[in-house]
Order: sequence, then C-alpha cells, then structure tokens
Amino acid sequence: MELVNKNIENPVHLRKIMKDKCKILFKNLPLACLLLKPDGEEFIVSDVNDEFCRILGKKRKNILNLSIREIFQYKTVQFETVTASLRQTLLDKKPVIFDYLGYDNTKTSQESFWQVTNIPIKENDQENITYILHLPWDKTAEVIEERKRLDTERELEEKKSENDCFIQKSQDGLFSLDPKGNFLSVNAGIVNLAEVPAEQLLKMNFLPFCSAQYRDQIFGSFLKALGGEDQNFEADFISSKGRKVILDVSLVPMKIHGEIMGVYGIARDITNKKLSEKIIKEQQDQLIGSKNKFRALVQESSDLTGILDLEGNYKFVSESSISILGISPQEFTGKNAFDFIHPDDKETVMSYFIQAQNKKQVNIPSLRFIDREGNYRWLQTTVTNLTNDPFVMGFVTNSRDITESKLLWEETLRQNKILNTIAWEHAHIVRAPVVRLKSLLDLMQRENYKIWDKKELVRLMNVSLEELDNIILETVRKTEDVENRQPN
Repeated sequence: MELVNKNIENPVHLRKIMKDKCKILFKNLPLACLLLKPDGEEFIVSDVNDEFCRILGKKRKNILNLSIREIFQYKTVQFETVTASLRQTLLDKKPVIFDYLGYDNTKTSQESFWQVTNIPIKENDQENITYILHLPWDKTAEVIEERKRLDTERELEEKKSENDCFIQKSQDGLFSLDPKGNFLSVNAGIVNLAEVPAEQLLKMNFLPFCSAQYRDQIFGSFLKALGGEDQNFEADFISSKGRKVILDVSLVPMKIHGEIMGVYGIARDITNKKLSEKIIKEQQDQLIGSKNKFRALVQESSDLTGILDLEGNYKFVSESSISILGISPQEFTGKNAFDFIHPDDKETVMSYFIQAQNKKQVNIPSLRFIDREGNYRWLQTTVTNLTNDPFVMGFVTNSRDITESKLLWEETLRQNKILNTIAWEHAHIVRAPVVRLKSLLDLMQRENYKIWDKKELVRLMNVSLEELDNIILETVRKTEDVENRQPN
C-alpha cells in the first residue's frame, strides 16, 4: 500500500503507467488507429494497432517508422489533401475531419474510401503537438452505395428528360386521366387534336370530345382500363372547334404502388389513313367491277379477244381462241402476236399497231392468222388503246373470223370474172348467126328474092338457127361448170 501510494505520488511513474495502459488500449481498439509523429514535411508512423494492420494487410513491423506516403497508395491530389489536413491539425491544434479519401488497398487491389479524423496529442503538457492520432473510418460501402444512388438518379433524370422530349415532340396525343376521366397530363399532340389550350384541357373531362355514336364504346373501354385491362380501339372524336377526326386510341392502367390510380393513353390521328383506305377500297371495287364486267363480256363474246403489251406480247387471250384457232389461251401468254401473222401481212399489221399507240382505236380490215393445223384464218381486227387503264394496261384486240365470208367473196369475184369472159366470148360468136338470119330475112322482103331458091333460103336459116342453139347450149354448159367448180 505504501509502494502504491509512492507510485501515485511519483508523476513520472504515473505517466508511464498511463502510457502503457494507453498502448494496450490503442493496440486492441476495434477501430483502425495510426499514431503519426511530425518530422519536418513528413509524418512518420510511430505506432499502429492491429485493426489497421488487418485493413492494410501488412504486419506491424512493416509499417512502423514509415511515412504515410510509403504506406498508402493515395492518388496525388488525395495525398496532398491528407498532408494538408495533418498540417492543419498541427496549426489549429484541434481535431480535423475530412471526407473522403480513396486509395488502392494493397491486399485486395481495390479502391477504398475513408473518412479520416486527425486528433492532436500533446506530451507532458507541452505546447507543441507531439503526435497526431490518425483515425480512418472505412466508408467504401457507403460511397459505393451513394455512387449507385447518384448514378440511378442521373439515369432516371436522363430518361425523364428523354421521355419529356419524346412526349412533347411526339405527333401522337399522350395523356393521362384520373378515375373520373379528367385529364391529369397532356402533351402538345393531344392539345392539337383537341384544339384546346393545355391549361384549359387539364380542367376538362375526355367525354365531351367523344362522338355520340362511339361514346358508350369509348367509356366502356375506359372502365375496362381502370379495371386493369389494356385497351385499343378506333373511334370518331370531335375537337372543341367541331373538327371530326378518327383516332386510334390505346389505354393502359396507371398503377402507383400497385393500385390503379387512373389511365395512361395514346391517341393517334388516323383520319387521313382511313380516308386513303376508303379511296383505295372504292378504287379496288371499281377495278373489280370493271374486271368482272370485262371478263363477262369476253367470255360471252364469240370474238377472239386479247390484250397485248407495248411490244405486242400477249398478256391475255379469251377462251374463244380454242374454237376459232384450236389454240388454248395459255399457249398465247407471253408470245408475240406477230409470230402468228402471215409473213405477207406483218408489215401492214405493224403499221396499224404503231398507229394504235397514238390513237384510241384502229381497225384492221383483214389479216391472216395461223391456227393449230398450220392453216391461216382470215381475221378482221379492232385494236383499242387502253394502256392508261390501270386494270388493262395494254392494247385490247377484238378479232372476228371472216375466213368463210372472205373465201366466198373471193370465189364470187372469180366466178364473175369467168362469166364476164364467157359473156364477152359468146357475144361475138352469137353475133355471126344472128347477123346471117337478119340478112336472110331482109333478103326475103325484097321483090327479087324469088331469084333465090326457096329451099336454099330455108336451109341457110336452119343452119344459122342450129348454130345459134349450139352456142346457147355451150354457154349454159360453161356457166354450170363455173358454178360447180370449187375454189382453190
């Protein structure tokens, strides 16, 4: 007891005891601690506890007496911050806290972040600072989390900006409605469709813009969207100025924390699209009607009908080609019409075809067209220019088979020629006996005819009459031969 009292009374001994206890406390403190001793411009490690060694992944003996520059792999700017804070501690002689330092952990080779507190320590009540207690707090997890949060906020802000830009620039109408159908948000697209200023539109309900014909349908789709079902429909809407538009509308539930709080909507103006579809439909119906009418006329007609392109190639041939030529329509398709025309007629027909390119219609009186058997049929053809017709886009040819009438006409001409020849020949032959008979009759009327023998006169008259009869019989025979002769 006396010894203890003596130790207490001895200040030096007491300080030694306290110092030893502080060392034990320092060594076992769960917080990382580094005791630095100022040495000119450097700060030397005077002591380090176990926790600090664990964090750095180094042994105590490898840390003692090193400068902080040698211990940490601070980046240049960060190292200057550390040394500046230590100097500030020496100058102010009070604790200094600063955030955040990053350095490369030699153990994990990963960047870490620390919040550091510098506490000045005076020894033996001296005025100057003897040591600085350097207390780093590992804030790596907090810094990384904060980084993630900031990155997330930045991404959200970027997306929001992109969305805002998209919403405002979108030609489609974008909007949101509360459960009663009142507008909560609108973009320029929906403002243009409604023809109402945005400020006024945000005070309105969507129903007044619905046409009476579709109002129940639209309201039903709105209720289904509030019930959680995505909706899409087309309907007529009326702007505030009475302009009728056809919109393609999509509605989806607006969910906030899992609860449906309204509806998001997209409205796209399809008025012009619908008008175009209507016009196209009408044109298609007209084309179909024209096509059916054309086919009906072609099928019912006994004439040979074809459609030629600008080069004279067949695009279409009617079924009558079989009965007229013995050739099916499929055999004509893609082939050139001039390949079927008689060589002697090609030049003439080509001149008519060239004329048809600048005229509405031309008529070809006759041409010879080969059939399946290799014989030529006479055709009378009309060529109609329908190259500007969207259904036809070619030259329509209507041909009538005139072979029989053509041959009959030619045979008639031939027979008339023969008969004319016969008539001319026999007119001269008949004239001789007729003249003799006329002379004999004239002689008998004279007073001195008695000088002629009566029997002789009668004989002469009979000879003339018999000659005339033979001429008549020969003429009849030749005429019958002409009538019975077949044409070549």
